Amino acid sequence: MFRSPQQEAQIYDKLGYRFKNPKLLIQALTRTSALVENIQSNRIGDFQRLEFLGDKVLGLVTADYLMESDPQASEEALTERTKEWVGNATLLPIIAKNLSLGDFIIMGHGEKLLNCSNNAKVLADALESIIGAIFLDCGKDYLTVKAFVKQHWTPVLNRALKISIDESDDLIEMENILKKGADPNALMDWVQEFVSTNSLGEYAGSSSRYKATFLGELCLRNDRLATKRIQLLLKYRANPNLMSTSSFPLLLGIQDIEKVKLLLKYKANSNLKDMEGCTALHAAVSEHSDEEVLIELIRHGADYTLQDNKGRTPLHLAAIYGMHIGLIDAIFECDRDNEIEKTCGVADKFGKTVFDYDEDRQQFLNGLKKLVPTKKINKNSSMQSSRTTIHTRIKNVVNAFAESPLSAANSAPAEPRMTLIANQSRKTQQALSIKQDTEPTADQNAEIGTGFSHKNVYKYGVYSGR
Repeated sequence: MFRSPQQEAQIYDKLGYRFKNPKLLIQALTRTSALVENIQSNRIGDFQRLEFLGDKVLGLVTADYLMESDPQASEEALTERTKEWVGNATLLPIIAKNLSLGDFIIMGHGEKLLNCSNNAKVLADALESIIGAIFLDCGKDYLTVKAFVKQHWTPVLNRALKISIDESDDLIEMENILKKGADPNALMDWVQEFVSTNSLGEYAGSSSRYKATFLGELCLRNDRLATKRIQLLLKYRANPNLMSTSSFPLLLGIQDIEKVKLLLKYKANSNLKDMEGCTALHAAVSEHSDEEVLIELIRHGADYTLQDNKGRTPLHLAAIYGMHIGLIDAIFECDRDNEIEKTCGVADKFGKTVFDYDEDRQQFLNGLKKLVPTKKINKNSSMQSSRTTIHTRIKNVVNAFAESPLSAANSAPAEPRMTLIANQSRKTQQALSIKQDTEPTADQNAEIGTGFSHKNVYKYGVYSGR
């Protein structure tokens, strides 16, 4: 029997399963030596029959789970991976130690003196016995046992996958861990290291811990293997639409066209919103992604009319960050039946339209006009007479601006001039910072700010934006 009710509750908590018949659990934890030395009643019995049953049940669960994890695996490959899951020298002792089974095993004094509670085979036998006991206790419900195995085996493989990503350049090793059943969608703990600058331009380093999926973490990274690792994860059914670090993988990797293409190929949703209400197109504009990224997003259905939590569309942010010409050019490039003129007239929560955020309001209109004579038109355009259509739409935008009550000269106080300074190339994912000729007020900061939560989680540089 257990030494105390507290000890019984403790092992139930570690196992994640509460026995209806506690005697089955006691039997699973009882070594033969305990019966020989009369430490445990012979009426309970020892672990051996349960260990035999548990071994067979575990083999079935493992085969089933590994076939699900890798539908293309051969019989030979599955056999080898099964041995690693159920072998006494591999995962079983590790998982048994994670569950602290050595603290609960009932054994004779001789085995205690030999410290058998830490012996790999003794621990593996105890774990298999517990699996057999759970199988009987739950009325031979296969799915209950499968859930138990997955609950305790997968975290071990997930940690191995994390170590492989952090410490190894071996993609074959990473793929082997995925084939064994590591969960590509698991949330893991990561350490974030970044640098920032103070008002004097001095660098300061710090770090913090955060949770992210494997995809989310790799989208933040700029190392040479990041894209190949992302491809492996997606191959093994990583979900590109799971939120990670308060954002989505597509938003986190938005400055890298190869990552963007890869994620979109595997059905990443470009219109999902993060905690700030920002979509991939919001992120691409605010982080000054190349026009190729903008075009790729719009081709895959990115909606530039969606508003974030501050009521701003990507066009609003494009005007703020000087990206409006690139974004509008991308929209026309994709020949979409666009609603630019309508969106430009939408006011955000601060009552400002797209035009009101441009530092030189005529610059916005002049840039639009320049698109007409130089625009290349796709022959498959659904817009019919595309040059005329584009010219008409631009004229509509100009007219909408002209009708705006804020369009007249001196109708609103001048905004502080904003200049974007690139510290490094986008390929290094170095952040952009915003410099103002005049110190902004708290209200101006609130109005200008985009509030992207993912901008402050770069592994190799921090976005010191608003």
